Amino acid sequence: MALRVRAGPKPRYPSPGPLRIQLAEGRKEQVLQIERMPDQTPKRTKPPMTLAGWPQWLVVRDEAGQLEPLCVEDEGGRVLPVFGHKEEAELFLYLGGYDGGWRARESSAGEVVSVLYGLCADVNSVALDLLPGMIDDGTLRLVKLGRERFLERLLGPSG
Repeated sequence: MALRVRAGPKPRYPSPGPLRIQLAEGRKEQVLQIERMPDQTPKRTKPPMTLAGWPQWLVVRDEAGQLEPLCVEDEGGRVLPVFGHKEEAELFLYLGGYDGGWRARESSAGEVVSVLYGLCADVNSVALDLLPGMIDDGTLRLVKLGRERFLERLLGPSG
């Protein structure tokens, strides 16, 4: 019995040869030959995905008629938490024990850019889908992007 496994175009690399398995006396020899395929990295045809079309959620409160975005502090300075879903922002508020009018607010990409260049101009980085415990246990760096890197992902490379 011989099995031959092959998919795609003829390989550029020589086959290492058949794999022969010695069986107990009286049984037929089995051969399995596997041919190597060259590395085929797909070519990028689309531009990198941006977050511009996706809603972003900020944690805000109304302070004297103006929205105040919530920022947290870490060793690198102020960080703006941005969430991909309302429930994640609400979970952050609940687990962190935030009260005093803080709430989740849906924001467009343009609004987030305005916040980063306006009220939060001193923010050094953005944390994506942050959980309150991450600030204290040192894992905040796992979900944090530098300000310019986040803006590039939000708007695209030429943003």
